[in-house]
Amino acid sequence: MQPQAEITPQQEQAILALLTSGGIEQAAAACGVSRTTLWRWSTQDQAFQDAYRAARARAFSMGTAALQQLTLTAVKVLKVVMRNSKAAPTARVLAARSVLEFSERRIALEDVESRLSALERAADTSGR
Repeated sequence: MQPQAEITPQQEQAILALLTSGGIEQAAAACGVSRTTLWRWSTQDQAFQDAYRAARARAFSMGTAALQQLTLTAVKVLKVVMRNSKAAPTARVLAARSVLEFSERRIALEDVESRLSALERAADTSGR
């Protein structure tokens, strides 16, 4: 999603600083504006707020994608630990528990998706 209005290059730097620093004071220092200015942009400037929201969404999406790339490795680790008779019993139990919990969540999600699809089909049919 693109911001509706343009933001300045300094505001772009502020958004990057907000995404990568420990807070508003560090971000303000990093982009060369006062804490008050950055606070005002983040609370009163709609274009800045929209651009910051979009940047946070992109950053979150990229983080999620990076985590998804590690899924197969994580599953392999759980499998190795769970099957390793020499591993500590607590490690094996935690690995097994993780597998069960993720499986349970996936089944619940598939159930919700199935029920939602059925409701959408019913709504579509009744709307005709």
